[in-house]
Amino acid sequence: MNQQRGNLPVVAIVGRPNVGKSTLFNRLIRSKKAIVDATPGVTRDRNYGDVFWQGNRFRLIDTGGIGYPADSSMRLASMLDFIRKQAEAAISEADLILFLCDGKQGLLWEDREVARLLWKTQKNTLLVINKIDELAGNEVCPIELLFSDFYKLGVGEPTPISAAHGLNVDILLDKILPLILPYQSEPKEEGIQEISPISVAIVGKPNVGKSSILNAILGQERVIVDNVPGTTRDAIDTLFEKGNTQFVFIDTAGIRKKSKVTESLEYYSVLKAIKSIERASVVLLIIDAVEKVSVQDKKIVAYMEKTGCAGIIIVNKWDLVLAKRQASVKPALLMDQYKAYIQDKIPYLSHFPIMFTSAITKEGIGRLLSLIEKVSKEHKKWVSTSALNAAIKLVYSQRKPPSSKGKNLKIYYATQVKTSPPTFLLFVNHPSAISTSYMKYLQNRIRSELRLSATPIQIKLRKRPR
Repeated sequence: MNQQRGNLPVVAIVGRPNVGKSTLFNRLIRSKKAIVDATPGVTRDRNYGDVFWQGNRFRLIDTGGIGYPADSSMRLASMLDFIRKQAEAAISEADLILFLCDGKQGLLWEDREVARLLWKTQKNTLLVINKIDELAGNEVCPIELLFSDFYKLGVGEPTPISAAHGLNVDILLDKILPLILPYQSEPKEEGIQEISPISVAIVGKPNVGKSSILNAILGQERVIVDNVPGTTRDAIDTLFEKGNTQFVFIDTAGIRKKSKVTESLEYYSVLKAIKSIERASVVLLIIDAVEKVSVQDKKIVAYMEKTGCAGIIIVNKWDLVLAKRQASVKPALLMDQYKAYIQDKIPYLSHFPIMFTSAITKEGIGRLLSLIEKVSKEHKKWVSTSALNAAIKLVYSQRKPPSSKGKNLKIYYATQVKTSPPTFLLFVNHPSAISTSYMKYLQNRIRSELRLSATPIQIKLRKRPR
């Protein structure tokens, strides 16, 4: 099975830069998932989302603008070449191509180059003319004549729309359906449930190797890797399957201090990264092994703790540390020292596993998917009421809370009320009698007794008379 498409028909949006592909993508998936900015080249990787229309669903791919610069620097040319490869990969896996052009600017030679690329694929293509709301037609020259030049592209009749205002988007969707329905997979047998993929957000400061880690996991150059901070501008979703387990990896822009976020585009990238943490069940925090744990790393962990997501701390570039200390310290001892260092700097991440990896040498990458599965299962675990109360009875008997203002805390009963993270409701006599230190003790011990070592848990108190 194709890693990206799953059981759904796939539609890709392609075109030259800045014609409104991401705006149309957001309009069709009904979400502001892709960053929209006037700067050409904002979308650099493939971005995936699902579209629902008339009782049907298909997968939509937003791609970077296919550019053909006459003169550019070597770095820009390399970036444009990568964007083009990503667009070509999207075209290859798509069942239908939406070829988007800018009606306001008219037919340009870059559009002709994209058309030549599409001719070679022999894929079903819909020509879509965007920004028609910005065209000024009249009785002498109606709007239709203003984009009649696009017939020269040889890819069929154009469909005029305004992605920004939703004009004619319903007509476009009606044209899409009959072209993709033949690719719709047979419905699953009744009673068989589709298992949701594990959503994994990859976060961290800029230039710590987030995209390199993702590429190492996927075994291919899926996202851009560059040593200039800020290369990843959007939160990119990648569906990946190993065995019977599906993962959705969300590669995000580096999170910097607010004082260092100067460009509005980067500001929105940081917001996307934070939103990615909120919608992920597992978060991979990438830390650079050759740098010290920063205040920003601590803030990211605090935000992970606040949202209740499960997390794994990835210490990347470990090969560089080993190269420096190779003769003096054994690798296992060095790992123990670094773990102690991290836990000293961020003491409240004790339930987050720590892995040492190298995106270059692939060290630790093979074990990472198994650890993500383990963490995800713990995050979604439902504990039986009897096991929960037995654990709490044991924990309470081994260390009773000190009295507060003459009140002694008694725990009568406990039950689990939700998962992701596991949340437990304790019925007590005096909720205000519990101290912060004892609550932390309860969390750590209950996590240990219930074998929830890799996920945060939440404890809520409710007063109940004896």
